[in-house]
Amino acid sequence: MTNFSWTGKKDSVTVRGALRADSIEDAIAVLKNRGIDVEELIEADQSGAETIGSISVSRESSQRDTSAHAGHDHHQVFEHRITSPTTNALAIISLVVSLLGVILTWFIPIITQIAAIICGHIARSQIKRSQGNQTGSGMALAGLIISYLVLVIFVIVVVVIGATLSEIFSDVNAS
Repeated sequence: MTNFSWTGKKDSVTVRGALRADSIEDAIAVLKNRGIDVEELIEADQSGAETIGSISVSRESSQRDTSAHAGHDHHQVFEHRITSPTTNALAIISLVVSLLGVILTWFIPIITQIAAIICGHIARSQIKRSQGNQTGSGMALAGLIISYLVLVIFVIVVVVIGATLSEIFSDVNAS
């Protein structure tokens, strides 16, 4: 039997562990039977040191079950969760601040909306770089849309008020 260490996905959560199996195909079959999509499988010698480099497993090879031993209880699989997806805090802040800017600060919407835009863009960037470990892209996008709309409406209102005031003052000065 050979020792293997592996990384994969189970129920959308990245998991990592170790296992003893007769061959790489046997190890893949055992992991597949446990509902794990194998992403990386590394063979190790008896001392635990890696003797063969990382073996990337394609979906085709991980679907095969060529082992007669697959599913038997003589395999010992150790598994632990690496991460579960979390919601990005800046995405939540972006949405909440943009909504607070709409509801509470009609007189000074610029400050809150700019803060929401900055948080929203940073959150979306962090979520993309997290490789599935963070969620909340939709909240960040909603915060960005609300903030940009409020700023556009604010600019339109300022232009209309400015044009109206300049016309009123020009009529007063002409009289």
